[in-house]
Amino acid sequence: MIGRLIQNGRVLRQEIKTGNVRDDRLEDAWTAVEVGLLADRYAKLFAHSISTASFYTEQMGIDDHDDSKVIDLYDLRQEYINDYRGREVNMKTHPIMRRFCDIQFCDENRYHQNWDQRE
Repeated sequence: MIGRLIQNGRVLRQEIKTGNVRDDRLEDAWTAVEVGLLADRYAKLFAHSISTASFYTEQMGIDDHDDSKVIDLYDLRQEYINDYRGREVNMKTHPIMRRFCDIQFCDENRYHQNWDQRE
């Protein structure tokens, strides 16, 4: 949906430049262009927020960040690859690397992590 808003804004901006919009629809066209620009900005901010996301060793507030509590996923990457290839995704696998919906290896409550059960 966001992509469609962005594309509509781009198309309408071009149509306004070339004069292909009726005078009685010009204000609606400019509104759609503005919505498209806002949607584009939202998509970029969302992508940026995902790219800077971190996993922490303990619960953090929404706007808090502490470098000493960040889990370095690159340290766990090779371990996860080996476990996944060997089909050993179980309670020994780090909770971050488990599938959230696999109740065979994880707690039935998807919002609870079994940090203390890792061997």
